[in-house]
Amino acid sequence: MNFDEQWPTVELIRAAVDRFTVQMPGWTPTAAYGVAFVPTDEAVSWSFPVVNVGWLHRLPALVLGIVTGRRTGTGTYDLTPADLRRAVDLLAPAEAALMYRHPNLVAWRAMLDRIAAGERGRIVAVFVDSLDDEPSSPFDAVFRGQIARGERSELHV
Repeated sequence: MNFDEQWPTVELIRAAVDRFTVQMPGWTPTAAYGVAFVPTDEAVSWSFPVVNVGWLHRLPALVLGIVTGRRTGTGTYDLTPADLRRAVDLLAPAEAALMYRHPNLVAWRAMLDRIAAGERGRIVAVFVDSLDDEPSSPFDAVFRGQIARGERSELHV
């Protein structure tokens, strides 16, 4: 990855989606996905800071697919801080597209900041192929609850 690369236009973002898709033979888009930092301290409440639902924000899902190895299917994946850092690095060129908000990048960086500050916990990514699928984990169940309550993110890449 070229760290000087930027994608300031819709066309360049679409090109990045195409490049990443080629790297992921068998990739299927998700109906929903999200990443959460789950504190080790069970008394601390947590949620998915960004609830991605629909087809409009494929790039962050592809990036997470590259990092987790997920190509298809509903599932829950543990991420290391290094995995999440890699996802941030892969997605960061999209920030040059000022016409979009980038809540995934903001949320992922905030999670890394919490870990850097010494907070203990785990990072989980949830992919949902169909909202009719059974939850793949208790984390997925929390994610589905947020979807059911209408906690969805704005249009973004």
